[in-house]
Amino acid sequence: MLLVSLFLAALSVGLIIRANIGNSPVSGMVYVLNLSFPSITIGTFTILFNTVLIIGQLLMLRRNFGLVRWLQLPISFLVGGFTDFTVWLTSFIPIPNYYARVVVLMAGCVVSAISVATSVQADVAMNSGEAFVTAMRDTFKRDYGNLKLGFDIGLLCSVALISLLFLHRIEGIREGTVINALLVGNLIKVIMPRIGWLEVWMRHGFFQT
Repeated sequence: MLLVSLFLAALSVGLIIRANIGNSPVSGMVYVLNLSFPSITIGTFTILFNTVLIIGQLLMLRRNFGLVRWLQLPISFLVGGFTDFTVWLTSFIPIPNYYARVVVLMAGCVVSAISVATSVQADVAMNSGEAFVTAMRDTFKRDYGNLKLGFDIGLLCSVALISLLFLHRIEGIREGTVINALLVGNLIKVIMPRIGWLEVWMRHGFFQT
């Protein structure tokens, strides 16, 4: 289940990047870094960025940095490898017009929602972005929702700053960013109650065949 979730997360990044009408805060960061330094792959930047987030958690939590949080490190390498593969794979999707971009973006949002839902079912480790926000919540005793909003806004501001600094224009933040923010959360609410059968199949039916 965990591997399925990680691959779907990477596939959603590949689809959203292929659509090229705006990214989520996290994928926007690695996307604009890749545009600024094209010799380094998006997957590699994903690993590096997640590592920075893990170090940030370690600095905040210190002795409270549990063993489960260390799982983020190997998971980051898996996601990085999957991301490079899915970015290559989705590059073959034809994009003849703007409407096709919207369709690919929507597909990426659906896949992203499914990946989050399956990661909850896997119940092993959070992605580094979510784990960083929970570390802030536990350290500063603030509301998770407000911290998550501030984290996302901070990432988007960083994306814009890096874009202007290295590319002299803003990349990665467009209408797709807003669509992603509005759509994925609502899709998760719809999908979560409907995938219990998948967990049962993965744990029993799949592994017994």
